[in-house]
Amino acid sequence: MNLDQNPEALYRRESNSGDFANLEIPMQKRKILQIARKYNVDMTDIRVKIQRDVNMLDSMFAGSADYMDIGRIDFFPNAFRNEEQLLRTLLHERFHVLQLRKHGREYVQDHLAEMEKAARRYEKAAYTALRKGNK
Repeated sequence: MNLDQNPEALYRRESNSGDFANLEIPMQKRKILQIARKYNVDMTDIRVKIQRDVNMLDSMFAGSADYMDIGRIDFFPNAFRNEEQLLRTLLHERFHVLQLRKHGREYVQDHLAEMEKAARRYEKAAYTALRKGNK
Protein backbone atom coordinates (compact mmCIF):
# COMPACT_ATOMS: atom_id res chain seq x y z
CA MET A 1 0.00 0.00 0.00
CA ASN A 2 1.31 3.42 -0.91
CA LEU A 3 1.20 5.54 2.25
CA ASP A 4 1.42 8.73 0.19
CA GLN A 5 -2.01 7.89 -1.25
CA ASN A 6 -3.46 6.66 2.05
CA PRO A 7 -1.57 8.16 5.03
CA GLU A 8 -4.34 7.21 7.51
CA ALA A 9 -3.44 3.56 6.90
CA LEU A 10 -0.55 4.11 9.29
CA TYR A 11 -3.03 4.70 12.09
CA ARG A 12 -5.55 1.90 11.48
CA ARG A 13 -6.34 -0.03 14.61
CA GLU A 14 -5.48 -3.68 14.51
CA SER A 15 -7.31 -4.56 17.73
CA ASN A 16 -10.30 -3.52 19.77
CA SER A 17 -9.92 -1.41 22.87
CA GLY A 18 -11.84 -0.49 25.99
CA ASP A 19 -15.00 -2.51 26.58
CA PHE A 20 -14.43 -4.35 23.30
CA ALA A 21 -10.82 -5.42 24.03
CA ASN A 22 -11.80 -9.08 24.61
CA LEU A 23 -13.20 -9.44 21.08
CA GLU A 24 -10.65 -11.26 18.88
CA ILE A 25 -11.66 -9.65 15.58
CA PRO A 26 -11.36 -5.86 15.18
CA MET A 27 -14.80 -4.29 14.81
CA GLN A 28 -14.16 -3.05 11.28
CA LYS A 29 -15.99 -3.36 7.99
CA ARG A 30 -12.77 -4.40 6.28
CA LYS A 31 -12.49 -7.39 8.65
CA ILE A 32 -16.02 -8.50 7.77
CA LEU A 33 -15.21 -8.23 4.06
CA GLN A 34 -11.90 -10.01 4.61
CA ILE A 35 -13.70 -12.99 6.17
CA ALA A 36 -16.27 -12.96 3.36
CA ARG A 37 -13.46 -13.08 0.77
CA LYS A 38 -11.59 -15.81 2.66
CA TYR A 39 -14.65 -18.09 2.56
CA ASN A 40 -15.99 -16.91 -0.84
CA VAL A 41 -19.19 -15.50 0.66
CA ASP A 42 -20.89 -13.35 -1.95
CA MET A 43 -21.36 -9.82 -0.64
CA THR A 44 -22.88 -8.43 -3.84
CA ASP A 45 -25.55 -5.90 -2.91
CA ILE A 46 -24.97 -6.41 0.83
CA ARG A 47 -24.18 -3.40 2.99
CA VAL A 48 -22.77 -3.70 6.48
CA LYS A 49 -23.13 -1.54 9.54
CA ILE A 50 -21.32 -2.12 12.80
CA GLN A 51 -23.26 -1.33 15.96
CA ARG A 52 -20.68 -0.31 18.57
CA ASP A 53 -23.03 -0.34 21.53
CA VAL A 54 -21.33 -1.59 24.69
CA ASN A 55 -24.70 -2.64 26.11
CA MET A 56 -25.00 -5.23 23.34
CA LEU A 57 -22.07 -7.19 24.79
CA ASP A 58 -24.59 -8.66 27.25
CA SER A 59 -26.93 -9.66 24.42
CA MET A 60 -27.06 -13.12 22.89
CA PHE A 61 -27.45 -11.56 19.44
CA ALA A 62 -24.53 -11.11 17.05
CA GLY A 63 -26.28 -9.50 14.10
CA SER A 64 -29.48 -8.55 12.38
CA ALA A 65 -30.76 -8.19 8.84
CA ASP A 66 -32.41 -4.78 8.59
CA TYR A 67 -36.06 -5.23 7.63
CA MET A 68 -36.50 -1.56 6.72
CA ASP A 69 -33.30 -1.33 4.65
CA ILE A 70 -33.28 -4.70 2.90
CA GLY A 71 -29.72 -5.57 1.95
CA ARG A 72 -28.13 -4.17 5.10
CA ILE A 73 -26.72 -6.35 7.86
CA ASP A 74 -26.00 -4.87 11.26
CA PHE A 75 -23.16 -6.56 13.13
CA PHE A 76 -23.28 -6.36 16.92
CA PRO A 77 -20.15 -6.57 19.10
CA ASN A 78 -20.53 -10.30 19.81
CA ALA A 79 -20.15 -11.06 16.11
CA PHE A 80 -16.49 -10.15 16.55
CA ARG A 81 -15.76 -12.64 19.37
CA ASN A 82 -13.78 -14.80 16.95
CA GLU A 83 -13.60 -15.80 13.30
CA GLU A 84 -16.13 -18.60 13.66
CA GLN A 85 -18.75 -16.29 15.18
CA LEU A 86 -18.17 -13.61 12.56
CA LEU A 87 -18.50 -16.11 9.72
CA ARG A 88 -21.61 -17.70 11.25
CA THR A 89 -23.21 -14.26 11.76
CA LEU A 90 -22.40 -13.29 8.19
CA LEU A 91 -23.89 -16.51 6.77
CA HIS A 92 -26.99 -16.37 8.96
CA GLU A 93 -27.85 -12.72 8.37
CA ARG A 94 -27.05 -12.89 4.66
CA PHE A 95 -29.58 -15.73 4.42
CA HIS A 96 -32.17 -13.47 6.06
CA VAL A 97 -31.41 -10.79 3.46
CA LEU A 98 -32.07 -13.35 0.73
CA GLN A 99 -35.34 -14.34 2.43
CA LEU A 100 -36.41 -10.70 2.63
CA ARG A 101 -35.58 -10.11 -1.04
CA LYS A 102 -37.45 -13.22 -2.13
CA HIS A 103 -40.54 -13.04 0.08
CA GLY A 104 -40.77 -9.42 1.23
CA ARG A 105 -40.73 -7.92 4.70
CA GLU A 106 -44.35 -8.63 5.59
CA TYR A 107 -44.23 -12.33 4.68
CA VAL A 108 -40.93 -12.86 6.53
CA GLN A 109 -42.27 -11.15 9.65
CA ASP A 110 -45.48 -13.20 9.50
CA HIS A 111 -43.43 -16.41 9.25
CA LEU A 112 -40.56 -15.44 11.53
CA ALA A 113 -40.16 -18.78 13.35
CA GLU A 114 -40.00 -20.68 10.07
CA MET A 115 -37.58 -18.13 8.55
CA GLU A 116 -35.30 -18.30 11.59
CA LYS A 117 -35.30 -22.09 11.53
CA ALA A 118 -34.31 -22.08 7.85
CA ALA A 119 -31.55 -19.53 8.50
CA ARG A 120 -30.14 -21.66 11.34
CA ARG A 121 -30.13 -24.76 9.12
CA TYR A 122 -28.42 -22.85 6.32
CA GLU A 123 -25.84 -21.34 8.67
CA LYS A 124 -24.93 -24.75 10.06
CA ALA A 125 -24.66 -26.44 6.66
CA ALA A 126 -22.82 -23.57 4.98
CA TYR A 127 -20.40 -23.14 7.88
CA THR A 128 -19.56 -26.84 7.87
CA ALA A 129 -19.03 -26.89 4.11
CA LEU A 130 -16.93 -23.70 4.09
CA ARG A 131 -14.71 -24.84 6.95
CA LYS A 132 -14.06 -28.19 5.23
CA GLY A 133 -13.22 -26.44 1.97
CA ASN A 134 -10.85 -23.99 3.62
CA LYS A 135 -8.54 -26.50 5.33
